[in-house]
Amino acid sequence: MRSFIIGSAMAGLLLFQVGSCSQGDQQNVKDQEAAAPVARITFMSGDVTVKQGNDALAAEKGQVIRSGAEISTGSGASAELFFKDLGIVRIGSDAKVNVDAVAANEINVGLKSGNAGVFLKKIRAEDKFSIHTPTSVAAVRGTAFLVTVESDEVSRVALFDGKIEVTDEKGTSVVMDKKGELVVERGKTIKGSDVQPLSEDALARMKDMAVFEKSQVMEYNTLLEELEDSEWMEDLQVESSVSEKMEGLDNQADRPADRVVKAQRAEENVIRRDTEGDPLKIPAKKDFK
Repeated sequence: MRSFIIGSAMAGLLLFQVGSCSQGDQQNVKDQEAAAPVARITFMSGDVTVKQGNDALAAEKGQVIRSGAEISTGSGASAELFFKDLGIVRIGSDAKVNVDAVAANEINVGLKSGNAGVFLKKIRAEDKFSIHTPTSVAAVRGTAFLVTVESDEVSRVALFDGKIEVTDEKGTSVVMDKKGELVVERGKTIKGSDVQPLSEDALARMKDMAVFEKSQVMEYNTLLEELEDSEWMEDLQVESSVSEKMEGLDNQADRPADRVVKAQRAEENVIRRDTEGDPLKIPAKKDFK
């Protein structure tokens, strides 16, 4: 009898544990399903991980990113997030980013480490998009800029086009509406006079970011056309070392025609699309959902 009672108790315990795990897994799936889709990975290279819910898995091109997700890139890795009706965020190496949909028309991107290049179209007045770092918040309205987290104490915001409002941890804000760079340090209050000309480092980082691949998403391709025609791209005059890098990337590509926007130096010192076999002329058949 004693043996039977112990066996029954053990069976009950095992059943309870299995049931609990199952319920936990089901809840995790429900949580992920409930989280609103906010972006899609349109490009990635190297070691990229996405954590959604309790699961941290290797990222995949085309993967939908839901609210609350965290994206991490390894050494030498990069990823590109496409936000429907908003634009593109390029994540550099050794970066950690979380994405949250605060409301139907409000997106917050948290950059915990590394750097991110932001390429947005002119968004509607009711839409809100902001980049959070350990020391600042950059509220955006149709712009191109670079954010770098150097440490928990120092962040940099480099504006190339458009307008952003940068707020420090004390709540003091500086509106940037011209090309320039602002360093935000923990414990220090920012002011307009802190904005400096774009640094060589910021220009170099943005050059690396401003390389895109074609997509079957019509809205994405339209955004690329807008970017290549932007005046701010003139600031990204590519030096020979970058040109060599792009030639190397083209040689490594299985299908060179897939690269529709390449950073290269033209005689008129502007960045233009490689129109040879221009894939943008092919009607797009898919849309972002």
